[in-house]
Parts: sequence; structure tokens; C-alpha cells
Amino acid sequence: MDPYPIRNPAHMRGMRLLLRKLESPKFGYNRSCSCRRYLSSTRTSEAPSTCAEHANKAHCRRQSSAIYNPDRSSAPLHASPRFWLPTRANPKPSMISSFFRSIFTGRPSLAMAEAAKTKAQQLIDDNAVMVFSKSYCPYCNATKRKLTDLGAKFNAIELDTISDGSAIQDALEEMTGQRSVPNIFIAKKHIGGNSDLQARTDLTTLLKDAGALA
Repeated sequence: MDPYPIRNPAHMRGMRLLLRKLESPKFGYNRSCSCRRYLSSTRTSEAPSTCAEHANKAHCRRQSSAIYNPDRSSAPLHASPRFWLPTRANPKPSMISSFFRSIFTGRPSLAMAEAAKTKAQQLIDDNAVMVFSKSYCPYCNATKRKLTDLGAKFNAIELDTISDGSAIQDALEEMTGQRSVPNIFIAKKHIGGNSDLQARTDLTTLLKDAGALA
């Protein structure tokens, strides 16, 4: 698509037709006037005045400024093409703008992702029961309440309260295929979410074998 529609032959024909219409007496437009402005604010059947009557360009400019009023529906169209030429559509975001957007939206870098994966694995290895949680999540609260009621020792980390929480969540998704929370591990084994924990009939046995129950 031509970014400059004025070069398009169809648009050129439209421009010529519009100029021919504007030159008609009822619009009061005088093409011979060097200032290229409208010379009358009212539609008239009389022929427009000649340029000799408007030799003073300053007068024509004052006249045109008095004529053009975008708030008046009866006022004729302005002579400047910028008021009626088609506008260019907004282009799609470029690859460069998408790149900078990805930088400023907090996407973790490769080094940060590796550090988050190492941290997550270390937490899983160091705790008999590890719960990756979020403070506002009701399912996370249900999991922690279940473990507390059983008297189990567990460690819970609230991903929404730490700076690298999003990166850890990404790492857990890569490790387990699960992105939702809670993400539960018992004895380094991935259990799943809250519904998986609640459905385990051997939960007490798992906790004892992991050393989380006295």
C-alpha cells in the first residue's frame, strides 16, 4: 500500500473532481486568486470576484480566517488538503519496539532464570515438605491449613512477596509442567496442587516417611 495516498491515481482523480466542484460559483472559490483561499463565507449564485479585487493578500488571509470555522456546519470545507486527504493507518509495532517492550516489562534474563531454577531446586532439596505459595491464594491457604492440622513441618514461600517470585514460578513450570500455585513437594517428589494433596489417602504416610511428622 502506498504510504502517500496522494500519489495514487484514484486519489488524484478525486482531488481534481473536488477542486472542480469547489470552483463552482455556489462555493465562492476563486482559483485565480494567488492566496488560494475562499473569498466568500456565504454560498452565492454569482460568479466569484476576480483576484484584482483581492490583490492585497493580507486581506484575503483575514477573509479566509473569518470564513473557516469548524464549529459552523454551514461553513465550506477548508482549502488545505490536510483536512480531507485520507490518513495513513497506524503501522504495526516494529521488532525493535517489541524488543524494548520485552526489556521493560520485566521478562527475566537467562542468568536470572538459571538462578531462579537453582534456588527452587535448593528449596526442594533442603525441606521435607516444600510449598510454593502466594499469600492471596485461597487454595494455597487450604494446603497450609491441611498440613498445619496434621502437625506437619513444612516450609512455604510466598512468590508474590519476593522479587524473583515470577522467575521461580517460571522455573517450576519448566521443572514440573505446573505453573499454578500451590506447587507442593514432599521428600523431593512433586505432589501437585491443593486438590492433589487433599485427594492423597496416603498423605500421612508420605509425611512420616519424609520426616515431616514426629
